Amino acid sequence: MRRVPAVPILFAAFLIASRSSAQKVPERTLSKPEVELAQPFSDLTAIRELRDGRVIVVDGRELKVQVVDFRAGTAATIGRNGEGPGEYRWPGRLHALPGDSTLLQDQAGGRLLIITPDAKPGGFLDLNRPGDAAPGRRFFLRFSDALGRLYAQAEPIRIGADGVAQLTDSSAIERLDRASGVRDTVADWPLRKDAGARLMNGMVITMPRRQPFPAWDQWLVSPDGRIAFLFYEPYRVDYVAPNRALTHGKPIPYERVKVDAALKEQYREERRRPSMAMTASRGGASTIGPIKMPYQEPSDWPESLPPFLSAAPSFSSDGMLWIKRATAAGVAPTFDLIDGKGELVERVILPKRSKLVGFGNGTVYLVRLDEDDLQYLQRHRLGMTRRP
Repeated sequence: MRRVPAVPILFAAFLIASRSSAQKVPERTLSKPEVELAQPFSDLTAIRELRDGRVIVVDGRELKVQVVDFRAGTAATIGRNGEGPGEYRWPGRLHALPGDSTLLQDQAGGRLLIITPDAKPGGFLDLNRPGDAAPGRRFFLRFSDALGRLYAQAEPIRIGADGVAQLTDSSAIERLDRASGVRDTVADWPLRKDAGARLMNGMVITMPRRQPFPAWDQWLVSPDGRIAFLFYEPYRVDYVAPNRALTHGKPIPYERVKVDAALKEQYREERRRPSMAMTASRGGASTIGPIKMPYQEPSDWPESLPPFLSAAPSFSSDGMLWIKRATAAGVAPTFDLIDGKGELVERVILPKRSKLVGFGNGTVYLVRLDEDDLQYLQRHRLGMTRRP
């Protein structure tokens, strides 16, 4: 496997931007949708637009996969819950494959179900079977690109001269081209010292941060195969091109948001809500459903929010990087749009009580939450200020 040098993290001093010095960029507000489906959902967590305009969606609370037809106003179920052919237990991410096929990632067991172009369940894909991946480390799927190439992050482990496993300071990002069968390393993802990773019995264990509003460095893949490295301190974006060329983005100024009483109360409310989890019984059987965990008041609060929180970035179909900003309580969802040079070119504001769930060909999909927190899928027509 070929490797590229690890991308260094810039430790230059970064001045906190004040309200007067924050970068001024064009702003746009998404308001009236092109269409909204009348049928509500419980919790839309993933979406994939097909060429004919239909949309495959995952309802993470109902554990359902459906195909939505806005013209007919219908939502038909794909497959069913279970462990047999054409079935899934805990549907998660949707990955685009060539020919309008889709790959459904099952969070319970990691199975990968192929959904055919006519929105029917097909067979399963085993990325760790001979012929699907090169021998060696297991391939745990994270992202895909428009060509159907698949991406994973290897565990940051090496074997020392004494034969003992050691934790490294970077993790290989691997790309699997199923058409050619080539699996290679396309970038090295630097691991922060404060990431909380440690080695236990030959396995990497990551301890979640207990501090409220934690920030995480993150990486993701664009439709054309560029890898974006998103850093929070300083706030910036680096890119690794498919040919492994590296582009360093400049620090992006932003306003610090104070963690006030309203934000603390918002944090408490979110942590008290039930969340989906898998639980095992004494007999070994497992169930998936909402669980309300006991809330524990933090011993310490940060003074201000980071620029973004976890699961903040996503790519639109034209390659623009959307980063959901961390905002004050009650503020409408706000996104920074970053181009291929790592520059902030536009800011998009969503309606209050809405969230972004995915993109299509010149479209963006939102869900509107009503008073009972039911979710209604909307499609908005989208035009960009600048090309990525």
